[in-house]
Amino acid sequence: MAMAALDERDPFTLRAELGILGRESEARMMLATGGINTHRGAIWCLGLIVAASAMQPSRWRASSLLERVAAIAAIDDPAVSPARRSNGQRA
Repeated sequence: MAMAALDERDPFTLRAELGILGRESEARMMLATGGINTHRGAIWCLGLIVAASAMQPSRWRASSLLERVAAIAAIDDPAVSPARRSNGQRA
C-alpha cells in the first residue's frame, strides 16, 4: 500500500488500488486462518495509515497524517456497490 501511494497521486485511482490491495490481503488472511476473520479491519486501517504516511513521508505531524487517512477513507471504493458495503465500509 505504501508503494501504491508513492506511485499514484490521483486520490481516486489510489483509492481503487488500495481497495484491490486490501481485498487481496484479506483473502490471504482468510486462507491463513481457515476462513476466520481475525483482523480484516486492522488490515484496512493500517493500510490507510501506511499509504497516507508514504504520500508525504517528511510530514509526520499526527493531525496532517490523520487528515490524509480520512480523505482516502472518504472516497468510495469503485469496486464495491453501495448496497453491498460491509458494516466497516459504511462506518
